[in-house]
Parts: sequence; C-alpha cells; structure tokens
Amino acid sequence: HCGSHYSNPGIILHYLTRIHPYVDANVELHGKTLDNPDRVFSSLEESFLNALTDFSDVRELTPEHYYLPEMFMNNNMVNFGVRQNGEKVS
Repeated sequence: HCGSHYSNPGIILHYLTRIHPYVDANVELHGKTLDNPDRVFSSLEESFLNALTDFSDVRELTPEHYYLPEMFMNNNMVNFGVRQNGEKVS
C-alpha cells in the first residue's frame, strides 16, 4: 500500500516550486538550496509517463493543476539550473 502519497508536503512543493512562497519552502526543505535540476518539476508529460512506469512514483495531482497555470511558468525567473542532459530547467 502507498502510505506516503497522501498530501505529502514534499510533493506539493515539487509541483508548486515556481510560485512564491512555495519556492522558498522548497529551498528550506532541501537544506537552503534548490533541489537537483534533474528532480525539479519541469514537464507534466514527463511526470505522467514516469508515474505510468515507476510504481514508486505515487505523486498526486493537486487542485492547482486545474486552475493555476502559473505553476507551469517561471514568472519569478528562478534559476533552477541545468539537467545532466544539458536542458535548462525553466
């Protein structure tokens, strides 16, 4: 049974990290730094495909997915870094 996925604060921060104050909380969660760029949420399609293939990926869709398009935009110009494949996380 998946006991860790019910409204886990880390999952919420993972998805909402492009919006203040969530980015600040995410920095606090990861020891005063942003998370590794390869783990930063950057694609709903990528997250969906990962959930289909990785049974340990039990992230939920938050209500914000349905009404807050800003969660998909980096309007605050946060530098999330560059992934190992060279792709800049925006």
